Amino acid sequence: MQATISLSTPIGRAPAPLTPPVGIAAKDVPPPAPPRPRPHLNMSMTTTWRLDDRLSLRSGGPALDLLDGDTLTGTGGRPRWETELNLSGSLGAASIGVYGRLQGPTRIRSDLAASDLRFSGRTWLVPYSSLKVDQIVKRPWASNMTLQLTVENLLNDRIAVRDRLGRTPNRFQAAYIDPVGRSVRVGLRKLF
Repeated sequence: MQATISLSTPIGRAPAPLTPPVGIAAKDVPPPAPPRPRPHLNMSMTTTWRLDDRLSLRSGGPALDLLDGDTLTGTGGRPRWETELNLSGSLGAASIGVYGRLQGPTRIRSDLAASDLRFSGRTWLVPYSSLKVDQIVKRPWASNMTLQLTVENLLNDRIAVRDRLGRTPNRFQAAYIDPVGRSVRVGLRKLF
């Protein structure tokens, strides 16, 4: 089951229509300057709830229940729920936003205590921004240039794995699952 909400709208009042001064013919009035850009807001959120997720590898064979402890990859089952959101806004040359993904915990069931694994949920936040340099710096070299800043995994949240004895198996150490963690990227893009 999936639900999505989206919103995209300008903020503030729309510029008033220009009327020619009284006593001057419309053809004699110079064209008006373009209106200042209005701030713009975008938001979307999608939530997925899995009520059932079974897979049969062959006809007539047993089904794997990916929500109740079975796995295909060995790196956790399928989360029962997950949510993705994106909130962004722009004003003139600048835009800023945040992307987020939240997911519930998963599990791999086993009769062996060291192989019965629980995977924590995860909160993944990515703030991002961009600036159109050519709208700020009026030079030929700044034409079609954009400056970007992105912070991946702002909270440095990593999936924690524990077996039934409370230990983390070596192959599921946080640095092996997500070796980068939080990262900051600065980019400069120029179109020629």
